[in-house]
Amino acid sequence: RKVLPKIFLPCIGWVKFRKSCIIGGEIRNVTVSRAGGHWYVAIQTEKEVPDPVHPSTTAVGGDRGVANLLTLSDGTMFLPVTAYRDLEKKLAREQRKLAHKVKFSANWKKQKAKITRLHQRIAEIRKNVLHQVSTTISKNHAVVVLEDLKVRNMTASAKGTVDKPGRNIRQKSGLNKSILDQGWGLLKRILDYKLQWAGGMLFLVNPAYTSQTCSVCEVV
Repeated sequence: RKVLPKIFLPCIGWVKFRKSCIIGGEIRNVTVSRAGGHWYVAIQTEKEVPDPVHPSTTAVGGDRGVANLLTLSDGTMFLPVTAYRDLEKKLAREQRKLAHKVKFSANWKKQKAKITRLHQRIAEIRKNVLHQVSTTISKNHAVVVLEDLKVRNMTASAKGTVDKPGRNIRQKSGLNKSILDQGWGLLKRILDYKLQWAGGMLFLVNPAYTSQTCSVCEVV
């Protein structure tokens, strides 16, 4: 029988937990959080490590999109994340059930927890895909260049105002969902620290004029 490690939490005492990785270094602080009906403990440690040297010497540029999550300048393409799209109908069905229940009743709370777990499942699927993609890239390339995209501005609502209503609202809403489903911002953060761990670097460039059509062959 596997013996679970224990951690001492103030005002609570010794609590068993499952380790997701090896804990090395001197423990500095511990953060306990709850998400999707589960409790998590994040342990921050400090240790000295030598400056890493990346085994690769290649540099690559990446273009984030919705048709493909990421397209690299060497021709490598990563399929898009469809976690939300795959579970969108089920999520809408569960949310309709919630609307028909008395607010804050026992059944309402159960249904609310069910929806929260579904959101958590979508987030975990997305995070898993992004970790796989970022690990592959950070292992094979020492330098990665991405566009410095302002995701919040790109996914702003197109409804406009009463005096100046927006146009193509349905199409813009669908595009916003696809962009947010890809987790562009999370991919950038994960890729950044994984490259640093491996001794690589992530550079962000102004997205203006990074995609141009050749006047001769008309290739983008």
